[in-house]
Amino acid sequence: MRRWVRMGGLFCGWALAQPLSAALPSLMAKGRRPFSRAAQVCLTHVESRSFSPTPFLVYRDSLPNPRKALWLSALLPGAGQIYNRSYWKAPLIWGALALTGTLAYQNHKYYLRYRQAYRDALSGQNPFPTLPPENLRFLRETYRKDRDVFFLASLVVYALQIGEAYSDAHLKGFTIYAAGGPSYVRLVCTW
Repeated sequence: MRRWVRMGGLFCGWALAQPLSAALPSLMAKGRRPFSRAAQVCLTHVESRSFSPTPFLVYRDSLPNPRKALWLSALLPGAGQIYNRSYWKAPLIWGALALTGTLAYQNHKYYLRYRQAYRDALSGQNPFPTLPPENLRFLRETYRKDRDVFFLASLVVYALQIGEAYSDAHLKGFTIYAAGGPSYVRLVCTW
């Protein structure tokens, strides 16, 4: 059994190295360096006998730099996603930040209004005569808690979009796709 496993491993290594070694001289002539490490794993059904692996090379200059994506996203939210060419994610980030920021601002305005109303009610000049001071204090605390929650939510969205830009840049070289129907699936991993 070990002998067959070794023979199969040697055959797979040879089959994957053949197309890559044949493609490397033409790539070097063009002046482009292939990505440092590329693995190509081809899984086939036993029935599929006419399978010939083709090289799949990812070039270093076509992949985004994760650090640059992180810094762009930290300086301007959504810029890292645009740099990673994930254009559809930027409006979602802007909308999430705008929503949480607006809700934090609105709750802060109401907090300041009810804080002043509570202070005035304690001094005897209640601006809301139908509300007792206990209700004003409850409203003040409710809006303060909501303001803090939405402020933290905006910080979480900001941090998540930075992490998403960084991880998306790392995963740009990792591709899983099925080609040729259900007869085989090719998993391409580059790092």
